[in-house]
Amino acid sequence: MEKPVINFEEILHDIQNRYDRNHLKFIGLDDPGKLSYYIAYRLIKLKFKRPIWWWIFNVDLQNAFKEIDREELLKDFKERDAVFILDHSADPLNVISLTNSFLKDVLVFFKENNIPFNRLLVLTPLKDHEFFTKCVDTPVIKAADRTPFDLDVGHITFNRLFYDMYLGFNVMGEYRGKGMISDFEKKPDKHFLSLSRRDEFNRRLHNYMLHNNDTFKYGIVSHNRVVEGVYTNNEKQVDIALTKELVTKDDFDLNNFLDFGYRKHLLDDVSQKGRVSYDPYPHLKFSVKTCFEIVIETDWTNTWLTEKTFKPLLCKSPFLLIGPRHSLAYLRDLGFKTFDFMFDESYDDQKALYDRMIIIHKNIKKLTSLPLKDCLELVNRGKDIYDHNHSLYQNTTWDFDINNKIENYIERITNV
Repeated sequence: MEKPVINFEEILHDIQNRYDRNHLKFIGLDDPGKLSYYIAYRLIKLKFKRPIWWWIFNVDLQNAFKEIDREELLKDFKERDAVFILDHSADPLNVISLTNSFLKDVLVFFKENNIPFNRLLVLTPLKDHEFFTKCVDTPVIKAADRTPFDLDVGHITFNRLFYDMYLGFNVMGEYRGKGMISDFEKKPDKHFLSLSRRDEFNRRLHNYMLHNNDTFKYGIVSHNRVVEGVYTNNEKQVDIALTKELVTKDDFDLNNFLDFGYRKHLLDDVSQKGRVSYDPYPHLKFSVKTCFEIVIETDWTNTWLTEKTFKPLLCKSPFLLIGPRHSLAYLRDLGFKTFDFMFDESYDDQKALYDRMIIIHKNIKKLTSLPLKDCLELVNRGKDIYDHNHSLYQNTTWDFDINNKIENYIERITNV
């Protein structure tokens, strides 16, 4: 399979050609050489018949909509049948979160100028029932509320991170002069690998359980507790509310949680997230030193996954997944195989995060009770599964048919 190579001059030339040929007008691009923009340009291969205003959301340019030419935008809507696309495909926000934040100005513009809301199409990694919901809470001892919220905007499920990781895996080694990874052989010093960069409640809970169950010593563990942005009073109140939930559980030790859960464990420089998110080498150097991995996903309420899960798939490593309910089922639906030959994967069916984590940590306790040699022998029985998962990831386009879905949506709303 031919591997992609980044050519920035070609990217810039392609951007200009697309703009002229396909009426594509990007919003929020401060540096077209960035990897995420490269992905967007290469992955989306549409030949538009009308002006498309495409906002590739960038957290550093949240006010990009305020800086565009409103007269040109309005003219395109009134005279040229335009469509506006908000590309938030690398991060999940539901309709309530979006309309209360940076999408608010867009909706006001639509309303003031009598533009139908269905001319706005949103791309996120969420499933439709997760996107069109009032749910903004993230409970740990029960399932999240899924009260529907209707808004006549379009939505298409699209997780661009699958392709981000594919590209990172195949490009980063060459880009940094290390070459492609070909050796995944495990020579473990510890039983498991557990990596956490950003400070999140589920990661504190996991760190607490590792210490409380006396399994921390069997792992290579980072718990960096990096706070991105400002720790707001609202976030503080959420943390307090979630902790109060846990106190209702008989097997939860609040004092130990406040001690163990908030401890930091550092393995490397935590400042350069962009350097390591899609670079497989920093991950692999720890992965091969352990038998299995514990993936702690960003989200535990919505069915979407990130590079945290994709790395062990590509690096041929079995893993337990602390994430949304039915994450393993989602992976199997995509064609991947999971690891029930060595794990009790019934945790995937549990509605509450806490219940999923209890079963996951029982797995950890059981496997770390084995001598390291015996644990490795068990892991090595899954070689065919690891090879399958690696091959599937490497030989899938990960476009999720997004081009046809967008074209079909535009055709449907413009031919009414």
